[in-house]
Order: sequence, then structure tokens, then C-alpha cells
Amino acid sequence: MTLTLELSPEEEARLALASRQHGTDPATYAKLLVTEHLPELDTNSLETGDFGGKSVYEVFGHLFGGVDGLPSDLSTNPKYMEGFGETKSGRDLAE
Repeated sequence: MTLTLELSPEEEARLALASRQHGTDPATYAKLLVTEHLPELDTNSLETGDFGGKSVYEVFGHLFGGVDGLPSDLSTNPKYMEGFGETKSGRDLAE
């Protein structure tokens, strides 16, 4: 996966300084930060969908709300629900 981040000039300077102090480039240092700070996941669970009785929120809740500028719940705005439940041919799945 490729991840693109928009950093402020201050954040960019902090990342550059920290990566130099660790003797690496900013991208490698950012990967190290992600590896150190994200919780461990059982990769078998990701493949099978068996999370030991945990809810989606318990497993991925730390990722929720990670996008700024969107409505809190897209389903509350009819605009975002247009076409939901329809096939590409336009017929309703309930038919």
C-alpha cells in the first residue's frame, strides 16, 4: 500500500530531523513509527474474518473517524445513498 500524507512545514521539519537522528530517510522512519504504534493483528484473523468474538469497532475502532471533512454518518444524507441497493442494470434488488 502506498500512503500519501500532507504535512505542515513544521511536521515535515520534525520528521526530517527525527529521521536524520535515527540514521534513516523520512519514509523509512515513518514506516517505523507506524509499525511501533499500530496494534498487532493476527493475520489469520484478517483472512478468515474470525476476530474471536470482537466487534468490528473493537478490532478497527482506532481507525474510525480518520477522515476529516466528511459527515459523521454518510447514511444520514440521502445524496450519499443514491443508487444503494440497485444493480448496475438499474433494477432494484428487492424485485
